[in-house]
Amino acid sequence: MASFKVAEEETELTVVRTIQVEFDSSSQVRETEDAVIVPAILARECVSNYCGGRGYKPGSELKNAAWTLEGAWVVAHQHVDSIFVKDRSVIRGRVGSVRFNDEIGAVLGDIQFLKACCDQALLDGVRSGSISKDVSAAYFCDEVYSAGKFGDDSYDFVQKNFMFGHVAVGVVEGRCPSPFCGMNMDSYGSFLRVCVRDPALFVSCRLSTVALDAKAGVYALVGKLRGEQSGDAVVRDYMFEVIKGWTPEKAEDWIKSRMDEAETRESTVEVLNPLEVLARSRRLMFSR
Repeated sequence: MASFKVAEEETELTVVRTIQVEFDSSSQVRETEDAVIVPAILARECVSNYCGGRGYKPGSELKNAAWTLEGAWVVAHQHVDSIFVKDRSVIRGRVGSVRFNDEIGAVLGDIQFLKACCDQALLDGVRSGSISKDVSAAYFCDEVYSAGKFGDDSYDFVQKNFMFGHVAVGVVEGRCPSPFCGMNMDSYGSFLRVCVRDPALFVSCRLSTVALDAKAGVYALVGKLRGEQSGDAVVRDYMFEVIKGWTPEKAEDWIKSRMDEAETRESTVEVLNPLEVLARSRRLMFSR
């Protein structure tokens, strides 16, 4: 059972609303002789950022293509360089029990981590729920440029005729991030995410995740600002692994100690509230 603790603190710089979530993330993990199996939301009706603009995945299109995810190969921590896996040495599992949930507009399935293809560290991380919950499905699709709105989100084009390839698990941030998609989505993700710059300022398709201190569990989502593609990459979000002992207070102190005075004046430090993200997800799902 999950428990929640919400606090609100106002400082000179910003209002920070934080939430602490406790959940037994291993409760849904099943195990057979050959595999460790974790349920997941693999894809969901939503609007996402791409190089060509904002793309909308209709639930009807995902439903029609859901069966192409059955048996898809699973890779860990990052995508391979092709839609379909060409090198069997990178395979860590496969997808099974794929079905579409009309109520939430999502493709559900089981991530089957094959013991023969995984090292002990990965299997232990899956069992304990300590690896990133984010998943990212690779696919081909057609893009039809027709602007519109899905719930509160505007989009530039509609994605149709999906054909899914592999699925990457344990990525720091998928295109459809937790808790919208991901493994064990009764829990709220293993990263504490802090946004320090407005996402609208960035060229969204050129964002990269870098490890600032992997041992301490500190990462950053970085990219180029619009109109400044020749300049240096700057941080949009910081991400802190909760399992490494990070709390909203510690994360905020860490960030403020490293931001210079000018950067602090221009930035709003906001600890993303998982409950607000889930509420927004529900608004989008039921506004169809």
